[in-house]
Amino acid sequence: MLATIPGFYVTRVFPDSMHTVDMGVTPFLVGSVLWELVACGTAYPGASRDNRLASAYLAYKTFNKQQGINIRSALWTCKKMNKAKASEFAFMKAKANECTKMVPYLLHLVTVNNSESDHDVLRKTCVWALSEYYNDIADRARYLTAAKLGALQFHVGTFLRCYNALCVEAQLSGIKCWHMVPKFHMFEHIADVVAPQVCCLSGSCACVCVVCVC
Repeated sequence: MLATIPGFYVTRVFPDSMHTVDMGVTPFLVGSVLWELVACGTAYPGASRDNRLASAYLAYKTFNKQQGINIRSALWTCKKMNKAKASEFAFMKAKANECTKMVPYLLHLVTVNNSESDHDVLRKTCVWALSEYYNDIADRARYLTAAKLGALQFHVGTFLRCYNALCVEAQLSGIKCWHMVPKFHMFEHIADVVAPQVCCLSGSCACVCVVCVC
């Protein structure tokens, strides 16, 4: 159907940040970090995984309240982490905007719980790089300058290298975290394929000549 539109070319199809990153990448990062440090870890007290996740959720709300951000998302539970069954991969079931709000808190969490082990350093760097990516596009400008694109490329590349290493670790250990899906590949294209003059990051399905690749 798209091919029938006059003037349409495949080079006019760009991945967008909301559908690619907010909904396809960030939920896996959020779910994996919270599952490791909170549900299965000792970052927060609680007699069960759900209790520990609830404690972390309250801390998350307090963290954001101090930044003047109101949080209305549902309480964190194993089910919300997609972990009602042990066979499922950790994945935060939340709206795109909710997941992006969790990234600054995750950076705080991985910084406080960094033992300087190889795994912890990878995890912290991974969250830091995604946080910096969001900072790169925070002004919501439709186009990036060459300098801003260079910074974005570095942060996206750092995130993907660290996440890939964590994914390999998890696979070798049989842990259902740090899962990778095709959206991670599309994330790389946001930084490395489009030129700064045509790099659309708005995430809007209404943008002219921009198709959201889901």
